[in-house]
Amino acid sequence: MPKLNLRNALAEQYRLLLYLFRWIPIASAVGVLAGSASALLLVSLTFATNIRESHKWLILLLAPVGLFVGYLYKTLGSSV
Repeated sequence: MPKLNLRNALAEQYRLLLYLFRWIPIASAVGVLAGSASALLLVSLTFATNIRESHKWLILLLAPVGLFVGYLYKTLGSSV
């Protein structure tokens, strides 16, 4: 009987190994995509920060542009 249990255990380990090898490429692709999205976010955040730092007058436009966008939404986007 011990030989049969060892054979079952090895068969189970083999199935788990195949399962692992099936999921490694999928997990790697998800990791690469998530890492790339994170890097893109950080680069765009740095770009936006540099624009804001070099053009301080843009801060003054935030309130009027916000009011304008709100007005556009109220008049044109009421059906949404």
